[in-house]
Amino acid sequence: MRFGIRFAVVSMVAILAALTAPGVYAQPKIQVVEGTDIRLDTTEPGIIFKAITVKNAGTSPLHISEVRTSCGCTTVPLRKALLGPGDTSILHVRMDLHDKVGEQHKDIYFLSDDPMDSLLQVSFRTFLSRDIEVKPMMFPATLATELEKTFKSSVQLRNISSDTIELGIPLLQSDAMTAEFNHIEGLRLAPRDSVLLTASVVPHISGYWMGKVRIP
Repeated sequence: MRFGIRFAVVSMVAILAALTAPGVYAQPKIQVVEGTDIRLDTTEPGIIFKAITVKNAGTSPLHISEVRTSCGCTTVPLRKALLGPGDTSILHVRMDLHDKVGEQHKDIYFLSDDPMDSLLQVSFRTFLSRDIEVKPMMFPATLATELEKTFKSSVQLRNISSDTIELGIPLLQSDAMTAEFNHIEGLRLAPRDSVLLTASVVPHISGYWMGKVRIP
């Protein structure tokens, strides 16, 4: 009998130790199926969309309270912010990389009640390639510019691709000014060739103004 009693006591101690061991209690665990360092394909500057899957890999409900983004990056609200164990939700990410070139890095952050990772960072990396190099990146302007008076400004366009490129008509996108450009449409730039693009600009609004020039 003594042996049996001792065995029972040892068994109860073992059960108690198992119940109090770390990790036994149910808790949520946030996980991004695609990983937390996402490499996107090389592409041209513009708007990039990416959908990622968020999963509750834990054993109790996960509540995602907020999704934060870095500059130039926006998201559509999660379809579900409360995830049961094993549940998933889709997050759509939009990155504005119109005026960027080279290696780019954007981050989003998930705030949740995961006790081990309450602020989960997910990074997106991509490389943006351009066929045309523009120097400087903006048309230089002067502070002495007067309203309704024309001033000229120039940038250099250089073909940095391995193919010959035919230039289209430059288009200015701005409500604050109008511009006329020197004739470059139809011009064919061989690799490493360059041309000067000159804009004759007339500002219509005082103060700081900005516009974008696109060349199809």
